[in-house]
Amino acid sequence: MPIQSMDWESITPDELKRAIAHVRKTFDTAEWKCSQLTEKLCSAALHTNTADGSALHPYQTAFTDYRSILGPVVCRQFDEILRRSTTSAIFKAYFDVFRSGVATEVRRLFGETVQIGLAKKQTLSMPPVEWAQIQMRFLVNNEVNRAKQWIKNVCDHQDYSTKADEEFIFWKSWRAPKFIHMHPSGNTRYEVTTAWDREEEIDTLNLLDGLSQKFVSALGFELDRIAGEAHVKLAQVGDSGTLKTLKVPTKNESIKSTKSPGPRVDSRKLKIRSLLTSKSNLKADEICKEMDKLSAKNNEMEPPILAGKSHRLWTDAYRDKTTRQAVHQYISRERKQLKTCKVRNPASIS
Repeated sequence: MPIQSMDWESITPDELKRAIAHVRKTFDTAEWKCSQLTEKLCSAALHTNTADGSALHPYQTAFTDYRSILGPVVCRQFDEILRRSTTSAIFKAYFDVFRSGVATEVRRLFGETVQIGLAKKQTLSMPPVEWAQIQMRFLVNNEVNRAKQWIKNVCDHQDYSTKADEEFIFWKSWRAPKFIHMHPSGNTRYEVTTAWDREEEIDTLNLLDGLSQKFVSALGFELDRIAGEAHVKLAQVGDSGTLKTLKVPTKNESIKSTKSPGPRVDSRKLKIRSLLTSKSNLKADEICKEMDKLSAKNNEMEPPILAGKSHRLWTDAYRDKTTRQAVHQYISRERKQLKTCKVRNPASIS
């Protein structure tokens, strides 16, 4: 039976409906967090003249945890794209990590749903892995409209004063800026002079459809991959496949968690602490100069993403008024950490 003719309730036994309803609610909450976090930072990076640095601080802090959940490969790709500093690169970098965050929840909740199916497989009308895959497919397919709204929100701020209900809900008057189809987001050549020029209605609709379908297709490919791995695992354990013996592939931690899944060594922070250990009264601009000397030899010492913006040089980030406060906060945290370490164990700083 094609999935278009199904709905989640029709394939879910009554005794499992509350559990699956909770899975769906959990996914919606996590997806909203991914959307809001990446949307706010992307919008700020695209509209630096109107961005409120102080209002962004909670999102920047949360984004640090978000990055640790996504893992080093995704973060490296994000940083590499963002360093190009074009509007198209900023858009693509954040759109990709929005999708990567949702994919993390797809993996995690697919695993939980498979476990539900295995525990109650006698009540299902299909194998547990297939059942879990379809349950997640319903959620993934709903991302089309959410991806479209994300695109609109990062590019422009909607005027909510309109009294037209249809315009308020669907924002049909919105027109796509050309940069969303320019390289690296799209295939057309990047032209800074026309990046913010607007497309006509038909091209806008085609761009929204294309980008949102690509978003959903990538999630679908990831779902198919982990479902395939689950089928293999279940085949390997045979009829003995139970909650204990079947380990469904789920990478990383949940987006709903604000805790880092484990300690991550940030060589930049360690070096800043080292500089402060040798000379505790170093000023922020002096630290930035020293860090630039190191980053010239090792790009891992380049500044992190601060206030939604990427800089190759610490001194550039310090001079940029939209990121200076973030630089101060980044260094100040290491000053405080250093003082804490000295109190607990002075020998550990040497």
